[in-house]
Amino acid sequence: MKYLQLQYFVTVCKYNNITRAAEELLVSQPAISSSIRELETQLGVKLFDRINNKLIVTPEGKLFHDQAVKIIQSTERLEMLMKDIGHQHHRIAIGVPPMIGVFMFINIFTRFKAKHPEVSIELVESGSLDIRKHVLENKVDLAIGVLDDKISHRIEYVKLIDTSLVLAVAKNHDLAKREHVSFEMLKKESLILMKADSFQNQKIRIEFEKLGIQPNVLLYSSQFHTIRQFLLGGQCAAFVFKEIADMDENLVAVPLETPIPIQIGLMWKRSNLLYTDTEKFMSFIKREYKTDEAP
Repeated sequence: MKYLQLQYFVTVCKYNNITRAAEELLVSQPAISSSIRELETQLGVKLFDRINNKLIVTPEGKLFHDQAVKIIQSTERLEMLMKDIGHQHHRIAIGVPPMIGVFMFINIFTRFKAKHPEVSIELVESGSLDIRKHVLENKVDLAIGVLDDKISHRIEYVKLIDTSLVLAVAKNHDLAKREHVSFEMLKKESLILMKADSFQNQKIRIEFEKLGIQPNVLLYSSQFHTIRQFLLGGQCAAFVFKEIADMDENLVAVPLETPIPIQIGLMWKRSNLLYTDTEKFMSFIKREYKTDEAP
């Protein structure tokens, strides 16, 4: 039994489909099919039932899958440990939603690189909800995103800041001089919302749904430069973090009558073995934001 066979088998189980497994692993379908047949012959058990051209994992296959996953994870951790010992790892993949990147990550990156120029950082941009999936799937080492009670128990986190959503408008917008706005007042307003993979999108839609209002969405975007250009025209409004609106002297941050507080934190997968460089970044950002957590 070979390690590669375990990888092929676990990936086929992931999709119950050899074609999709082959696409992910960048190998041919016959290579995977042959590997599965060899495994079944070597083990003397049937790992899949083939029903109507679909693969269904057998009870024996499920048992084998669970143990194979543990072997693969242990092997990956061993590889990480040895690379770390050999000082071969100097890259950190960090997931950051675009909007949080605008007012938090650039400063963090600049200050960290000044202290640790040898460490390369790969920025993976996506909405807060997708970022959590990236953490669980080991696509990123760390993530900075919105915290709430729906975070998986497999993710560890520490809070960095408290913030809130505001309505950002141009100075010449009709709502710019108001002390606050309600969602009822916005039922006919042209709005820019974050994309569906963002925490903000869900929170805003919930507030409108409570009132039975279908928001008038002009555009979905998570790129602040794009949103800003539309806002400066004075004909629409957008929900953004307060810090982002405050950064731009041409925009006004109008508070919401019913505030939407938000916590932003640093996240990583529970029980993952962390590289020394990753721990350096964690320690750095915790000191910067004066958290009480140790890495």
